[in-house]
Amino acid sequence: MSQLALGILSTLAFLGVLNKLVQVWRAPEDLPLRAMGAFVLCIALAAVLNVPVLRTAVDQAGAGLAKLAVNLLTVLCAYFLMAFFTYSVHGVAARGRLRARLVLLGAASGVMVTAWLLAPEPVRAAPADLANGDDPHATVFVLAALGYQGYALALNLRSSATFSRASARPQLKRGLKVLAVAQGSLLCAAVAKISVALVQAATATDPAFLRPLNTSYLWLVFVGIITAIVGVGYLAVTDMIAAIPVWRRHRRAYRRLSPLWSALNEAFPDLALTRVPMSRLRDALGLRPTHRGYYRRVVEIRDGIVQLGPYYDRGVAEAAESAGRAAGLSGTALEAEAQAALIADALRRKAHASPAADPCPIPTRGGDDLESDAAWLVLLSDTLRDLWRRPPAAAMDPSRG
Repeated sequence: MSQLALGILSTLAFLGVLNKLVQVWRAPEDLPLRAMGAFVLCIALAAVLNVPVLRTAVDQAGAGLAKLAVNLLTVLCAYFLMAFFTYSVHGVAARGRLRARLVLLGAASGVMVTAWLLAPEPVRAAPADLANGDDPHATVFVLAALGYQGYALALNLRSSATFSRASARPQLKRGLKVLAVAQGSLLCAAVAKISVALVQAATATDPAFLRPLNTSYLWLVFVGIITAIVGVGYLAVTDMIAAIPVWRRHRRAYRRLSPLWSALNEAFPDLALTRVPMSRLRDALGLRPTHRGYYRRVVEIRDGIVQLGPYYDRGVAEAAESAGRAAGLSGTALEAEAQAALIADALRRKAHASPAADPCPIPTRGGDDLESDAAWLVLLSDTLRDLWRRPPAAAMDPSRG
């Protein structure tokens, strides 16, 4: 396989590994996801061991050791992909079935290792090479490795068809179709190589005659692995693309809530739902999980507004509403202006430990759900920020400096 092909394969595989590590970290109880993560990891490790520099370093411990490791990893790939589909179709009940199939995996791996250890050194260095096809150790090695892979891939094609029919998500259906193409390619590769091994073992055929079929095996493997990685990553990529507009909206709202949240957090620091310090640089770069920070900020603001209850002055509320009407405000804008003035005055009273003599009800304006409530709080925060920028409001609120 060319260096370019290996580079592409390694890059795609490790991008897939990073993606699956994040997903498994978020949902460690998800058995299909764990199986898929192990599948992608095995592909990545096999790709790395095919890099000439690393292959040479591993082979210093024993001729052909890298080849043995790569073939064992590909057998593991077949098992973990089978585990993914089996868990997806049967759930937790699939554990017993997979344990039984694990015995077959162990048997195939044991035969591979035994054949490799008993083989002459030239055969150990390249057990699947055409030049070694007439050696019985090489034949047993190839039949054990590709026989198990063919068995697992055949089961996977059946399970993936069942899973695809049961899925209601179009993205998942498309991803499974790509995976089916990958498995079909790998199954054809296994059949091609097994055919080559059997022909060489049974006849004295010139290896050059079988070279085109062997070359097709190599390219079918490459296409199958690339397609498998694309199929695995398709759903994650489409979900990420669909989530970008939501992420941007939440990030903007998170920042616009800052004036109101900062003031309430200063007045009631014990209401913060997290005590982990966050640097301004990390906050600016968005390294805090955006959605979690956004929802937390909305909840903390609501808690703070409730805690200000004893400091809401009825006279301030009425005066703010009258001033807003005089300024030509109405509807939502008027309500936001009145509540912003009421909260600003309540914060000043809280800072001076001076509860209102004639308290008014806690402001309850909001939305029917979290998103609409957050939209209202964003408007309230913007209005409060503008209020503090006005010279009269700044003079009334010594806590703002």
